[in-house]
Amino acid sequence: MPRLFFMILLAIPTCVGAATFTVTSVADSGAGSLREAVELANAAAGPDTIEFNIPNCPGSVCVIELSSSTTPVANISDPVIIDGCSQPGNSAQCTQAISSRGPYRIVLDGDGGGHALRLSAGSDGSVIRGLNVRNFLNGLALEDTIGSSIESNFIGTDENGENALPNSGNGVILVCAGMSNTVGGAEPGKANLISGNGGDGVQFYGGFPCGPGAPVAPKNSIVIGNLIGTARDGVTPMGNAYSGVSLFGAVAPDTFSGNLLSANVIGANSTGVFVAGPATGTRIEGNWIGTDVSASVDLGHDFDGVYFDNAINNTVGGINPEAGNIIAFNTFAGVSVDDYDGPANGITISRNRMFSNQDVGIDLLVDGPTSNDPGDSDTGPNGLQNTPVILSSSPAAASTLDVSFLVDSPGPVVVEFFLADPDQEEGMSYLASVSYSGAGTPTLVNIPDGGAGPADQLLATATDAAGSTSEFSAALPVPVQLQKFTIE
Repeated sequence: MPRLFFMILLAIPTCVGAATFTVTSVADSGAGSLREAVELANAAAGPDTIEFNIPNCPGSVCVIELSSSTTPVANISDPVIIDGCSQPGNSAQCTQAISSRGPYRIVLDGDGGGHALRLSAGSDGSVIRGLNVRNFLNGLALEDTIGSSIESNFIGTDENGENALPNSGNGVILVCAGMSNTVGGAEPGKANLISGNGGDGVQFYGGFPCGPGAPVAPKNSIVIGNLIGTARDGVTPMGNAYSGVSLFGAVAPDTFSGNLLSANVIGANSTGVFVAGPATGTRIEGNWIGTDVSASVDLGHDFDGVYFDNAINNTVGGINPEAGNIIAFNTFAGVSVDDYDGPANGITISRNRMFSNQDVGIDLLVDGPTSNDPGDSDTGPNGLQNTPVILSSSPAAASTLDVSFLVDSPGPVVVEFFLADPDQEEGMSYLASVSYSGAGTPTLVNIPDGGAGPADQLLATATDAAGSTSEFSAALPVPVQLQKFTIE
């Protein structure tokens, strides 16, 4: 294909120095190439835009084959919007939900090495959107950038989002001192499809030395609204080989902090979410982990839905109505809390829906159900917090239940009641939460019955003042008569 002229179009600037560079060739380098557009944008002061207007592509799909042996295209060191949706016929990729998008018109295809694109120091506020990224080591990297976004891309698949063409490592990687970055978006048009990759779908990594001194972990970033581990339809498994999302490798005393995973479908990976910090302040809210948005399709992971190790003060779910996750169909536990590599305490697991996980819903110490001990004096992940013991329940007025229970541990604790899934090991439907300070003394509360019938089971969790949540209690039929209480 003959080389086409590279056009520099001066945009009406929103600030001094802003310019638009238009990619007109699928060539790896030279005039009109993406590689030169990145170089020119790096050299131009101020926020710039890279648009696409490549003619005569077979089937209207423009495949830019990038060699890792050439001067890397990856390193972006000045604010830029790389807008694949500017290619004629590609605009719907940035406005429609993933399942409605047609074939991507701009494809970045690697040779197995390096990053496709990397937002590095100086690129604050950049956006990469509207691209199909495949066959690199890592797809897109957020490194030492602040307030940047990865949105509306297919990463690790073909241009149709129907077959895996994996990046051999991770789909998206966040490293170094990057802060306040976003992968995806609340609007359907900003969601990414991140599937089929040889490592993690999205990886927060804290052990990479990006400059002098100890490595610094990425913080305060959001992964929101994406499909991670499925095909474009959101129901066909196309898992990443390791985790859907991982946070690991931070070097103490630095820690991951303030990161949020929200409203993603995370399915069919080895593990759904893997947190092996040290990590603090990570919130996992409103996701479908192991299932689709209908909560009916089995997209279970090979191991746990969510796994914590060496992590302090993190949250799965929350008190806001939209914060609870749906965690289902996983081969191991819905949520596991372990201390293999370091202490794991203050892991709050609140108001989630869990069902059809093959192991227990919540597993402390990753050894199956943990027995209560007198006075809750043992130690371990989440302090091996004792579970509530439900003594009795009986129908009360106005669709409520009177429930007698106790928790044999120092108070105060917050007790959450659920209707159990059919296997009676995890809470499928949240009912209510109450504060308890009885330290082993039976107490009676009145809670909504959630429409429970005679075949339903009631169970509960306890969360101590430090935020450490127990496993699920033994289930009890609704209603039942007073049961004998024993400490095993």
